[in-house]
Amino acid sequence: MAVLFFQPLVGEVTEAGDQLFFFLTNTSTPVTVYQDGALSVEFTQPVVADASGRFAPIYIDPTDGDLKVRQDDAADDERYTVDPYPVDNLATLTTDVSTNTSDITAIDGRLTTAESEIDTLQTESIDYETRISTNETDIVTLQADSLTALPATLAVPGTIAFPTDSGGQDYIFKDELISVGADTTATLTWDTPFPTACLSAMSCFAESVDDQNDASANVYALTPTQCTVQNTAGATKQITVWAKGH
Repeated sequence: MAVLFFQPLVGEVTEAGDQLFFFLTNTSTPVTVYQDGALSVEFTQPVVADASGRFAPIYIDPTDGDLKVRQDDAADDERYTVDPYPVDNLATLTTDVSTNTSDITAIDGRLTTAESEIDTLQTESIDYETRISTNETDIVTLQADSLTALPATLAVPGTIAFPTDSGGQDYIFKDELISVGADTTATLTWDTPFPTACLSAMSCFAESVDDQNDASANVYALTPTQCTVQNTAGATKQITVWAKGH
């Protein structure tokens, strides 16, 4: 794409017969300039100003790069020299613009993809929030079921009832405390009896035992209403009993 030449010095006087010379920058090698934008009709150098002191339109081939331009008067006295005279290669600029346009298109595509991914993440976030809300509701329901599964007669501290399991069985867990004399047994009557049976139990000392290294707390003879607790220590001890039943 041709570049239209403009006189480089604003206000410079041009008279009839003034002459323009074009060279490669930093050389005395002449460069061809043209009378048309298609670069098909060459000027004979120098290019001479008409009787009104005007030059015809001059076109430069941008592939020649920057130029050196000299203007002489009709008597061959130099008016000025400009070196370099910068010539923008519009073809290169067009390529750059095309490349930048492609880059912008690619960035737009990435932005569209990113926006889609953000939308997806937002949707997933809403889905997770819904699941969390559902789980919280389920937990509240389970807690309510646990409370409602416990008969009023069992609603005492240390007693927990669990909802019916997959086998159709309700379970009740108890945590009770009894004082048992030295090296003897005592009967622990449950605060509230198990409706059907006491299935298992375990026990431990609720306080430190340092008088006998082999002292132990045992529980046996389990019934829906009571159990037997044994203390093998040499002093009266508080013993905790955990029991499971239904």
